[in-house]
Amino acid sequence: MLDKVLKPSPIPLKVEQALEMLNGKNISTIKTVEELGNTVGYTNEQFFNFAKQADLSGDLLQQYKDYIGPATSLTAKFGATLKSAVANIGIMLAVNTLIWAVSKAWDHFANRVENVKENAAASAQNYRDLTSEIESTNAKLEATGRRIDELNAKKKSFSGRTK
Repeated sequence: MLDKVLKPSPIPLKVEQALEMLNGKNISTIKTVEELGNTVGYTNEQFFNFAKQADLSGDLLQQYKDYIGPATSLTAKFGATLKSAVANIGIMLAVNTLIWAVSKAWDHFANRVENVKENAAASAQNYRDLTSEIESTNAKLEATGRRIDELNAKKKSFSGRTK
């Protein structure tokens, strides 16, 4: 698209044909630009503006090229400026995208570290709870073992009397 803006605009085919028609016509009877346009069959406003200032005795096609030249040059300069602006915007967009991606990665990493810390704390608490439960169960087993030993001792002393 920028290439179209940067290239000089070609003379429209209708304008070129109208200028060629003027080369073969006797235009001494034409008094106004409108009459000139009607003679060649072209009534474009830009053509009328050109015809008002043109030297009708010279090479009209070259004069028209010279007439639209500044506009073409201005269009080319505008195109170059636009191309530069688009390049700068592209660079800024790339930098902004990079910053966004880095911030998302950092956020993901920070959340992952936070989640790992929370999981580690929960696991440590679960470990302490299980250790406490095992100690409680061991205490109950020891108490049950002592009771069994006491009962066995009473049974032996009981068995010893009956014999």
